[in-house]
Amino acid sequence: IKTMSYKPFLLQHFQLAKTYSIGKDLQPLIENRIQKYAKDIIISEVFLLLDLEDAVDIVRFDDLRASEGEIYEASYNWCKQHGEDELKSLFQENFQSFIKWDNISTEEFEKKVVPKQTVLKTDFFLSLESTKSDMREDTHSRLHMKPIKSFSQVITKEGP
Repeated sequence: IKTMSYKPFLLQHFQLAKTYSIGKDLQPLIENRIQKYAKDIIISEVFLLLDLEDAVDIVRFDDLRASEGEIYEASYNWCKQHGEDELKSLFQENFQSFIKWDNISTEEFEKKVVPKQTVLKTDFFLSLESTKSDMREDTHSRLHMKPIKSFSQVITKEGP
């Protein structure tokens, strides 16, 4: 798993680890690897072939090393692959709430969200557009947008 060169194949291990009890011990390692290589994984054909539950599980990970715009685009592409006629409802019901909209940059909003806005409810898109001036200037991965825990938070959580 650690030396796997084609990172999207981690998704197959992820599915197996969730399915079989023997894989439960490997699941945290696999999830960590998926998050580390998320940028390559979510644009892969392998991601597009996942079932709904597994695709949503990936998008929900907190430490993805992919930007929110990339995660939005991957979610959109997954929905498009699995139901052109149901694209809007698939996205809204399964992915929209897992995009961390506060982390999206102005550039990604313009380049990734606006061209694919048809999957969003009109009022939701308009509310995003109205806050465009408050959006971030720089694009960062989801992992890098997480607040840093203070030393005291770590000690308290792992304390006696």
